[in-house]
Amino acid sequence: MDAKQSWERLKPPAGAAFDREAFVQFAEELAAAGEPALANYARSEPKARQQALQRLLAGGLYTVGSLPQFDLCLLAALAQAAQGRQAFVVSPMPVAPSYAGHAIHLLNEVLGLNARAAGIIFGQPTSRLKQALKADIVLTDSMQLFEVAREKPEFLERKPAVALLCEADLSLFDARLGVYERGKPQAVAAIYRASLATPPWQGQSNIVDFRVVLDQFERTDGVLSHTSRHVIRELRKVYGPVFAHGFHCKGTGEFRAFAFRTAAEKMSALCRDILKAPGDCLIVVGDEDLRQNLYRQLRQRDQEPTLLATARDLRTFLGMKSERKRVGIFRGLPTTFTQPIEERPRMSLFLAEHLLMNHQHGKLRAFCERDLDPPTPPTLYVSLEDEMFSVYAERAGVERFFRLIDFTEKYDKWRQIRRVMAQAVIRRIHSLRRECLNEEHPVFTLVGLPGGAGAVAQPEPAPQKKVGKRLEGLCFCGSGKPFRECHGRPKA
Repeated sequence: MDAKQSWERLKPPAGAAFDREAFVQFAEELAAAGEPALANYARSEPKARQQALQRLLAGGLYTVGSLPQFDLCLLAALAQAAQGRQAFVVSPMPVAPSYAGHAIHLLNEVLGLNARAAGIIFGQPTSRLKQALKADIVLTDSMQLFEVAREKPEFLERKPAVALLCEADLSLFDARLGVYERGKPQAVAAIYRASLATPPWQGQSNIVDFRVVLDQFERTDGVLSHTSRHVIRELRKVYGPVFAHGFHCKGTGEFRAFAFRTAAEKMSALCRDILKAPGDCLIVVGDEDLRQNLYRQLRQRDQEPTLLATARDLRTFLGMKSERKRVGIFRGLPTTFTQPIEERPRMSLFLAEHLLMNHQHGKLRAFCERDLDPPTPPTLYVSLEDEMFSVYAERAGVERFFRLIDFTEKYDKWRQIRRVMAQAVIRRIHSLRRECLNEEHPVFTLVGLPGGAGAVAQPEPAPQKKVGKRLEGLCFCGSGKPFRECHGRPKA
């Protein structure tokens, strides 16, 4: 019996319950047969992957660590299609083109379904979701959902439909709002702390709320790697009615961290630790200026670092071997939505700055768990002069932490006090952000989107409290610069 016949046999008769155990066994057979779309699923621990798939089939939102989220959502979409539902697999992070291609081949050629991919996330920048709305299974991203929902709020052409979210917190929290100007996508924004029953953008045609978009679906399920307790609380608060089968998430521990007063102190310590680390090193940064500065600093110390611009560059770097110490500097957030590496390299991981949100560090943790074998714990380096910290440094009252560090450092060669104080500083900054950032102050997590002009036109003078206006004001980070010249500057 071939795979298509086996899948057809899984379809329950009218009124009968879907056999989840039989479907999990079917997934195991596909993985054992060497199906390329399930390569990550096949390499993961059998008991853990089966339990994760069982839970996702039952419904709800789950943390799955470094287990293969895309494979799990793809299999869950197959189960929904067997029950007569249309399934949308939504990813906020790029999926390797070969990985997406194998998924489409499995669905269309092997199993005989009608599956379509839409959007740049799945390597289809010219394919639009509105052209794929009749497919059995759709692979897409939240920006594509924003686009069709903005044009037609009742956008689903088939009912019932199910949304299956990969790295769900990056879609639900980081990308809650889609901001448009003159019909073009301009930015994506998070609401750091939801506090208002009626959001200020309600009724604005240039703002699309992901919470409203998900109301179109009969049910929403999803998975995520690691996240924070703060985000879990916010998701429960905002999306409680959307996830009828509940939340089954837990926050992850903090990164090991070092805090410094100045950026120069941080850079000096980071470079010293990179050069002292055993074996190869990977440094993750978010800011291009920081990346270039780190590159220059390491070269001045007789190290030849490699600048890694794309996920493909990163995979190549991880797969290389050399007699000399290798140091790679990657800008962005590594993804696990790629084909697995044959052998995990022994490589230390450094995060050269605090990412915009605490929970984003959890994605880096999942990448490390799956693709690296670090000889030392992944480590975060922050300073009070970093963009995210400088605006709060005076109010945070953290000088006493650094006085304690100064007093104990000469007796503390392992820098344990500095690590403890770093967590205290980060928690204090997080507390201040919670006080300051709500629906009135969205955090723009992505700007200059494909299809947009990259720069927003001057806003109309009359309307009050338009979220879109914040693109024209001072940057949310508190640097004092205009938003478009700071975090609103389009990424290279």
